[in-house]
Parts: sequence; structure tokens; C-alpha cells
Amino acid sequence: MTVPHPQHENSDRVLVRLPNLFNSFIAPEPDMRPDYEQCKLASCQWLAGRLGMTEKASRVLAAGDFTWFCAVYIPYTPYERFRIVSDWTNLIFYLDDLFDNGDLKGDPVRTKAFIDRLFEAIDGDIVPADQDDPALDYVDKVQAAHDDFWCRYRALASPSQQKFYRRAMEKFLIGALKQVEDCHEDYNRSLDEILERRSDSVGMDPCYPMVCFANDLEIPDEIMLSEQITGLEQLSCELCGLQNDVVSYRKEESESVTHNMIAVCRLNGMEVQEAHDHVAIMIDTRLNRMDEVFATLHKWDKDIAEQVKAYVRGIELMVAANVHWSYRSHRYFGLRNHEVRETGLVDLLIQPPYLKQAIAPKGRVDSFNEA
Repeated sequence: MTVPHPQHENSDRVLVRLPNLFNSFIAPEPDMRPDYEQCKLASCQWLAGRLGMTEKASRVLAAGDFTWFCAVYIPYTPYERFRIVSDWTNLIFYLDDLFDNGDLKGDPVRTKAFIDRLFEAIDGDIVPADQDDPALDYVDKVQAAHDDFWCRYRALASPSQQKFYRRAMEKFLIGALKQVEDCHEDYNRSLDEILERRSDSVGMDPCYPMVCFANDLEIPDEIMLSEQITGLEQLSCELCGLQNDVVSYRKEESESVTHNMIAVCRLNGMEVQEAHDHVAIMIDTRLNRMDEVFATLHKWDKDIAEQVKAYVRGIELMVAANVHWSYRSHRYFGLRNHEVRETGLVDLLIQPPYLKQAIAPKGRVDSFNEA
């Protein structure tokens, strides 16, 4: 692929062609729930109140359109469960931002305390804090919002669904802690190390129990923990993580976020277009593997087969939702989201701050094997 030329001779930016993310089962436009707008309004009001958002911050939340994302992968669940998943989906983006570029970035001590407190609530009976308590800082308010969600989730979720959620959140938050520790140590890891980190901290793992909760699925652990199902979950985590890195890089490049795979490629000596092309290969490889898994799924007994089918379909819709939502939301490309989807082009920094701050690149990654 030809590297686009800078817009102006002396510009510090260059036009880059993004990987085409709308391939295979992701290509079709998703169906939408008729109650999506109603639920979005309710969830935005809930989270804005919980986090004490200003009017401007509330508009940013609404523009994020996080309810649309979950509406795609749980299109037929009853409204009560849809609303709980919608609240959680809006919250998890703000919770995840704490680790990426928020108050917990580079602070492993408080991150560990935050995680410990969250699991105390999951494992016990902690009453959510008063959102108007002046003693609460922003991190405390995020914690209290999760407590509120958990009380409502637990009231409807079966014991197995609660157990699944705890297991998934533990994996996600351990990955987030490792990410924070890496930022604290200012340590740039290799591509394969970063990919392993990203698949744990990208925030997709906790979405899987939401599929089970929303559809009220009761799938035995011997199936959920089987190599085929866990392999599918891992593939979708990696795929969504790489998709997220493509669409979020423009937002993150000036924030010195170095765990983004595009940034890792650049720190390993690649030019900006070259880095995007390399990640495109990584995405296509995993998309092909997912297609293979869908085509070769084990045939379970009839009494459980329909539930497994619903779960696998939820994962498929989730991966598709991730791409479509990324180009619908204003989170990454602002008001240019439709333009970027149509042209596939974005303007990026030739020398972002994190690259200037790097002590020394780790060397090119020509030998990195993506087969």
C-alpha cells in the first residue's frame, strides 16, 4: 500500500489509510432494537448522576452512544435486562478510561485498592455510596456506580451468571493492573507481550457474561471452559482489541498511550502507515480463524445446543457491534466519523509525543510471526 503524502509540505501530520474492518460477518449493517433510544436516555441519566457529570460531560456521554453497542449484541432480551446491561456498558467505558488515561494511569497502588474494593462489593453486601457525598472523588464515584449496577444485576442473575461475571471481571482487572504497572515502570513490551496484555485488559471479557445474563443462559462450566469456547473468547478479545487500537489511535497518540498496538509497532521502528498495515494483517488473521471456529463448532446435546448457539451468536454480534459502533459513536473521530468510514483516511502525527519521549526503539519487528 502506498503511504499517503502529508497534507502540507511542512505539516507535522500525514494522511493514513486505515485497515478495512468491515469484512466477513462484520460487513452487514446490524439490526436495532426499537427501545434503544429509551434505554440510552435512561442509562445516560443514571451514569451522569452517579458520576456527577457537568452538562458538557453529559453530552459527551450521550455522543459516545454506548447503549447502541450492547443493543446490537443482545437484540431480543427483555427490557429490564437490557437496561442493566446498558448501564454496565456505559459504565465500563468510563471505568476502563481510569486505567488508560485517567486517575489510575501509572498508579498501581491505588489501582490495586480499587480492584480489591470492587471485589469486596461483589463478594459481600456493600451498600452503594451516596453519589452526592462530597467526600467521594471521581474514582470513588465510579466504584459506587459499579456497586449500584451490581446490586441490580445480582437481583436477577442466577448463581452461575454471577460466578461467570466475577471470573471475567477478575481477568479483565488483573490485565488492567498489569497495564498500569507497565505504564508506571515506563516499560515498552514487545508486540506479542502487548497483545497478551491487551486481550486481558481490553474490556471484552466481562461482556461475555452479559450475553449469558441478557439471554438468561445456563451453560455448564465443562462447556464454557472447553478449549473451543475459551479459544473463541480469546480470539474475539484479540480481534476487538486490535479493532479498538485502530480506531482509538488518533485519540490516544497525543495522550502518550503506548499499549496501543499501533504505538507498539511505531516504537518498534515502523512508520505510521506501515504500522497500520501490519495491524491489518493481524486483524485479518484472527478474523479468518474466527470464521474457521464458527464452521467447526462441536455438536452438543440438543438440550444445551440452542443455548450454546445463542452464546456463540452473541460473541459474533459483539465483534460486529464493536466495529459498527466505533464508526457511529463520536468517541474516536468526533463529527468526522462518517467521513472516516467512507474514505478510510485519517490524519495522524508523524512524530507523536510518545515517540519523541522514547529512550530508544527496540528495533524493527520484521521477524514477528503472525501466522
